[in-house]
Amino acid sequence: MSTSIINERWNEMKHSDKFKLFFEMAHGGKNATKRLSERVPSSVFYLDDGKKTRLRELLQVSTVEGTNLIQGEVLGTVIEGSEPAKCVRGIIPIMQTKSNSVAVPLSETGTYAPKIAEGATANDKEIDYGSRTIAIDKYGVAVRITQEMIDDALVDVIAIELAKAGKRMENTLNQQVINSILLNAGWAQDLSGASLNVNGIILAMATMQGSYNFEPNALIMHPGLAGAIIASQSNIGAYWQANNAIGTGKLDSILGLKLGVYGGTYGGGTYTYGWGTDNYIGGILLNKESGALICMNQDIRVENYRDVLRDLSGAVVRMRFGTSYLQANALGRIQY
Repeated sequence: MSTSIINERWNEMKHSDKFKLFFEMAHGGKNATKRLSERVPSSVFYLDDGKKTRLRELLQVSTVEGTNLIQGEVLGTVIEGSEPAKCVRGIIPIMQTKSNSVAVPLSETGTYAPKIAEGATANDKEIDYGSRTIAIDKYGVAVRITQEMIDDALVDVIAIELAKAGKRMENTLNQQVINSILLNAGWAQDLSGASLNVNGIILAMATMQGSYNFEPNALIMHPGLAGAIIASQSNIGAYWQANNAIGTGKLDSILGLKLGVYGGTYGGGTYTYGWGTDNYIGGILLNKESGALICMNQDIRVENYRDVLRDLSGAVVRMRFGTSYLQANALGRIQY
């Protein structure tokens, strides 16, 4: 069944608020459904396999359970919760796959095209291909909803837990990528003194370009490094306010680099991810096309479950993906 809701203003409403509305309708009885349906603008239409119906009227004559409204807003609330945690998504390329293992071809770096005589055949003898195998793993978390939570109308708590599940999934994606690229980065730029800020990033960019022949175009940072970069700029009014960094606390881009900030834990061993202590790793400078890859089998999805014996219901939030570094020298650690 293909369904959608048509109304720009309604679609701009937070998914968690719509989830709470529909959940209360489903568990509040007929009178509650009628009362709560009045919150739905009369201009909102529910599209079901090409048939358009006013959503308010539909809810007043049928049950929410007869639609997929709750299921859709559960997923929407989970995705909404993942948004603030997004870091590597949008930086590291994502390849869709249906397999449980992917062999990604690699070619040697720093090579050039050979001269070809007129009429001669071009060949790949100058290129040595290898591969990097990326295994797909499954990650998931359950959001349990007890009958008592339903009876006590704790719908706000349920919505919060769904949003937290989305954040956990996105943080897991961040952590797995950073575990791989931090551990396998081919070189490091050790910063000190006056270079413990944006000046150090300039040095690292020069190292990547001059010594390893990769064009740096992205930077994943610990919040400590991001803070040091903002704090080091004396001309705040001319640059940082123009880029809204002071107002939002977020850096969109510096030196042409796509930026991501991850403040979670690092589980790859060998190094300590952080800032402010000697030898801590505060970021990874990378060429995003050559540095790493995410192979996505299933992005964030939600499945309902029911445990009759324990009087539990809820949602299981799952992802299936794998990730790996590709070219080590397309990754450089920014070291305190």
